[in-house]
Amino acid sequence: MSRLVSLLKLLKLTMATHTLLAGCVFVHSRLTDQSAGIWLPLTLIFGLFGVAGYLLDR
Repeated sequence: MSRLVSLLKLLKLTMATHTLLAGCVFVHSRLTDQSAGIWLPLTLIFGLFGVAGYLLDR
């Protein structure tokens, strides 16, 4: 049972981190007057890989 609790904590932390990263992509795109395009949902799903793609696409 404690493994399940640990897994749920990890999933919550991952979800919070991906949401924070997507927020950063959103804010950066607004500040630079560029569209985040597909990178916003990809960052929500894949986290740092989405951020890397967004930055490399600039």
